[in-house]
Amino acid sequence: MTKPYEISDKDIEATLRYMKLHESKNSTLEDARKKLEDLGSDLRKLAQNEPESLLNIKKKIDKRHKT
Repeated sequence: MTKPYEISDKDIEATLRYMKLHESKNSTLEDARKKLEDLGSDLRKLAQNEPESLLNIKKKIDKRHKT
């Protein structure tokens, strides 16, 4: 079984940079942490309710990283 994802400071900082560029210049570290927590929760729900959809998303992401 895989280890559950833990949000790191590096992830929060990267998310904050993204948010300041694409969402709001007033975004904070707490906003970034909340966004990551919400995303994790949404992915967990998708994995439980629609595992095939989650696998399709993962395949698309993996394909993008290979090119």
